[in-house]
Amino acid sequence: MKFVLAGKDGTLEEVAISDVLMIKLTSKGPLFYTTSGEYSYAMTRSALLPSLQAMGFESLDRNNIVNTAYIHHYNEEFREVHLGADQEQAIRASVSTSSTRKLPDHLRERSECYFYSVTA
Repeated sequence: MKFVLAGKDGTLEEVAISDVLMIKLTSKGPLFYTTSGEYSYAMTRSALLPSLQAMGFESLDRNNIVNTAYIHHYNEEFREVHLGADQEQAIRASVSTSSTRKLPDHLRERSECYFYSVTA
């Protein structure tokens, strides 16, 4: 069995349970002492995101980190993405206005250009 843990520099690593020497329970979560160093759970978005972005994950609002490879639909009206192939059972994640630029190109909102003309 393996855990995905954060090293002291914040990078995520898979650590085998057989390499764990001790688990110390602290107010900030468990610390895992292993044969190769000390690790903790990455418990915040700022701790998780840098390592996950290289694998296609993006923070689309302040509450979620989404694997963009699994986005199959973007609902412009409700500003949410649908994850998974089955639309009936799709997981939905909200998208903040500022994060629509992080969506794959084919899913982004259309930028409509409106012209106002005055006839004399």
